[in-house]
Amino acid sequence: MIRPLLRLSCGLVIAFAFIGGAAAQGPSQPAAPRSAPPASSPASSPSTYWHQTLRERFEAANTTHDGRLTPEQAQAGMPFVARHFAEIDRDKKGYVTLDDVREWLRSRPHRTLRARFEAANTAHDGHLTRAEAEHGLPFVAEHFDEIDTSRKGYVTYDEVLSWIRARRHARDDAPNPPTQAH
Repeated sequence: MIRPLLRLSCGLVIAFAFIGGAAAQGPSQPAAPRSAPPASSPASSPSTYWHQTLRERFEAANTTHDGRLTPEQAQAGMPFVARHFAEIDRDKKGYVTLDDVREWLRSRPHRTLRARFEAANTAHDGHLTRAEAEHGLPFVAEHFDEIDTSRKGYVTYDEVLSWIRARRHARDDAPNPPTQAH
């Protein structure tokens, strides 16, 4: 007996809220069309954007479909590329290609990792102990035992770089997680 009354009262509350909300808006007017951001835009859905491949994002941003991304196109569709456009466009052509972006991305972690590794290597002996990693490269300290496979008690730059590349390779080979519908 209580369950049917509960359903009825919930239904009435919903109906009243709907009718009351419509009455408060005044005369019915057609809703203004909503313009959704482009599918490639970071603003549309971050999970969708970041699950796209680099090629998909580049092609979506390259509105002229000529394989050349201008600073304006990068700003609109690939903000990360726009922020680093001068570094990526080493030849100062005024545009970047997908290969330019890929080459820059491949070299970037290597340069910054090397500098961070050397800064953390306070003994200046070419390798990091767990203590040095804890102070200078926390992600290395967190995965120290995975990287130091020979159990020497220290890791070299090449070992860290190899470990990162192996993880990246494993991640790139893994199937993409299903995206949630919004």
